[in-house]
Amino acid sequence: MNRRQLTNRLLAHLGLLPFIIFAVFPFYHMTLTSLKQNRELYDRTAVPLLIQQGPTFDHYAKLLWETEFLTWTKNSLLVTVLATFISLVLGTIAAYALARLKFFRSSTGSGSATRSGRSWSPTRRSSSPSARGS
Repeated sequence: MNRRQLTNRLLAHLGLLPFIIFAVFPFYHMTLTSLKQNRELYDRTAVPLLIQQGPTFDHYAKLLWETEFLTWTKNSLLVTVLATFISLVLGTIAAYALARLKFFRSSTGSGSATRSGRSWSPTRRSSSPSARGS
């Protein structure tokens, strides 16, 4: 790699740096806040981007053992899996129906959607020979 390519690559990465910081900062701040002690969280003179009084895991212990967080997480996971499964089944059925649909003036025969005139013109496919014009 020559010097010009290296310079271009370095400038491209430096150009992306503000976007990366913008994307990562909320996660940094959230983690930092969760590790601060209560008195540091409510201290108006404390520096918000540093832990000055030492980290603590008390908030995580309270979340896991004094609330129903694990039950809430399990319920959310169940709803997500069921919604995904139902969407997948219904989407598959709809895709099959659309694939079997014959469009007016299609050049390839069945299952092709081509723009004809001013609008899409789906026509019903019939299995009887008389309906096909033979």
